[in-house]
Amino acid sequence: MFYVLLIMALLAAPLQAWARPVSYPGGWTLISENDTMGRGLLLHYSPSASYSVGYRAEQRTGDEASFHSVQGTYLAQRWNLPAAQANIYLMGNVGVAEDNGNTAGYGGLGLMADYETKNIMIGYHGMLTAAGHIEQSFKQALHAGFAPYLVPYENWQPWLMLTATTSSMEPGEVLYTPHLRLYRKTLLLEAGYSSNNLLVFNLIKRF
Repeated sequence: MFYVLLIMALLAAPLQAWARPVSYPGGWTLISENDTMGRGLLLHYSPSASYSVGYRAEQRTGDEASFHSVQGTYLAQRWNLPAAQANIYLMGNVGVAEDNGNTAGYGGLGLMADYETKNIMIGYHGMLTAAGHIEQSFKQALHAGFAPYLVPYENWQPWLMLTATTSSMEPGEVLYTPHLRLYRKTLLLEAGYSSNNLLVFNLIKRF
């Protein structure tokens, strides 16, 4: 079912990435996530418009395991279209995982893709992670949404969003999260409620 949704969304609508992982040259970005997969914090610096590097901390939902890593992200491809833009990002993590006093090396490989117009967006994020006996997983998320109306840059822009997520740790389960996104200038806030009864809240701030 998830793959059907992904294919339909990619064919049906243009999209924007929910949180572009590379900023302008010399820019810093703070990303705080609290969603169906767990809690995370990423602070990264972009030496150029093509890549970023930073520190990431994570904790899974309903799990005591914590993950600390250095994350690098590379803008592999960008298409500037007349009324839209599309991007493909590659990312990797290297660090350490800890679970009840046990530690293991931690690594991850991921891909993000997005396509956007001024009022419609869709994005895909897949991440493969390994941390010895603590975790071996593959997670996917599909985000899609639209802006019911457009406002000037200095005002709060609303978006109505829907996210579908899957994880190899919960085979066959797809979680759905409708959420409201608001952004203004360099600040993005979003909040929603997932199908597994969790409150979702994300924040992105660029400096």
